[in-house]
This record gives sequence, structure tokens and C-alpha cells, in this order.
Amino acid sequence: MRPHPTARMVIAFAATCAAFALGTAPAAAHACDQPWCYSATPYLWLPNMNGEVSYRLTTLPGTNGTIVCAPSCTVDVAMEPSAYLQNLKFVGMLTAEATNGHWGLSIDCINFNFSGGSSDIVSARGAHGPLRIPEDFESTTSVVGTIVTMAISHPIVDHATLYGEALAGFRETALSAQTQWDAGSSSGSLASGSSISKEVEPTDLIAGLKGQWHVNHRLFVPYYVDVGAGTRSSTWQGIIGVGYGENASVELVYRNLAYTSASKQYTSSSDAFTNTKFEGPALGYTFRF
Repeated sequence: MRPHPTARMVIAFAATCAAFALGTAPAAAHACDQPWCYSATPYLWLPNMNGEVSYRLTTLPGTNGTIVCAPSCTVDVAMEPSAYLQNLKFVGMLTAEATNGHWGLSIDCINFNFSGGSSDIVSARGAHGPLRIPEDFESTTSVVGTIVTMAISHPIVDHATLYGEALAGFRETALSAQTQWDAGSSSGSLASGSSISKEVEPTDLIAGLKGQWHVNHRLFVPYYVDVGAGTRSSTWQGIIGVGYGENASVELVYRNLAYTSASKQYTSSSDAFTNTKFEGPALGYTFRF
């Protein structure tokens, strides 16, 4: 499973134009005597993940052969949050920001790989009704994704202890999921040892706030919040934490990023991630130049 090419193109374009990024652990208003000022923050993020995946397929691997669906079959899978941290294979995060005067241009890039986390097939429905799922049916779900957020920002609060910016932009999400199952000793409608997969790529417009509250000249509290929606999805994100430093700083934050599909019933061939949430601590170091 690979992230959708569009998300990779967005990352490449942004990196080529400039290493701009949405300050998820936002940079404060640091004095700058140059036309352009930059910051970059590599992160280690250890999120948990939970949510649901709804597969809509034209065929399914059945016990007695291929199940042909007209117009589609539906398999709803619930991903268990307790299993995902131990199945986290990779999460990478890079933020940076470029400012010119009072305006900022930014991008935030996240790439992750959750492999083989425990999941439950909540329901399976064919063209003629529900499909039988035995009690000892076991399944695992892997999710690979890339999330790219781009925005412009402008200060709205600039005091000695409190700094805040309004932001507007978009979030491009590319998610790829694969569910594998074992029917155990019981026979059900679905063939044992089979799998199904899907990819989605929603784009959401976002608006929000970011900034810092300064306890003293070195200790600060970074904050960030955004909400957004697209034609088939909605998203929100919140970050709060603590940071220490001036020209360079270390930040420990807690990040919550959620994605919800507006409807499972798009068309007969559509799929949806529903109520998917990534949340956990992140540790980063900000360079300013």
C-alpha cells in the first residue's frame, strides 16, 4: 500500500518552492531583520489510531468462490485503538514556516505506517443481504498514509506574553487501508485467509488559529487549532504543549488530528474512512534561520 501520488506531488512541489511548513508547534514572533525568515521543525510523533473503515466493493472473496455484488458489497471494519501503538512502524513529521513581514506561508507533512493492527469486522453485506461472520473470525488492518496541510497566516494578537495568528489553507489526505482475515475453524460467507484494500484522497479547506503564550523569555506554551471540510469529509486538529528556547527551541506537545467522512453512501463504488483519529505526544526541535 502506498500513499496516493497526488500527496507525494504536493510534498515535492512544496519542498522545491521552499521549505515552508505549518507550525504545528508554532513559532513565536521572533525578531527578524531579513526580508524572509524561516523555521523548520522535525518531529518524532507517537500517535495512537482508532476509527472505522467502510469498504465498498464489486466483488468479495467468498467461501464457495467469488461473491459478485450488484451494485456493491459493504464491509465495515472497526480499528482497535489499543493495538495500534505497538503496530506503529513509522511516523515522520516535518514542519517549517517562511514569513515575510506579517504574512506567513506554510506546509505541514506527516507520513505514517500502521501495520497489522487488530480490528473487528462489524458487518458485511452482499447484494442479497447480510453475510455470515463466524464468532472466531479474526482480522487485522494496516493503514499507510500521507497528510499534507498548507496555509497562509497573519498575526491577530501580538503582545509581550501572547502571540496569535489566523490561518487559512487546505489539508490533503491520502490514506490506504488493507484488512486481512482468518475465519478460524468455522465456515462463514467470506473465504479464510483473504484480504480487501482501498484508497481514499479527500481534500479539505481549513481555517484556524496558532500561536504561543510566553511564561518568560524562554518558556512558552504553543497552541494550534483548525477545522475544515470538503465535499465528502470534515477534519479538525488541536495541539497544546510546552516549549523552551529562543532562536532554537525544543517542544513537547500533544496532537489530536481527526478525519470524518460526511457520508458512507457516496456512490456504489465509493469507500470511506469514518471517524478516524490520530492522537499522541510529539517531540520536536525548531531551527530558525
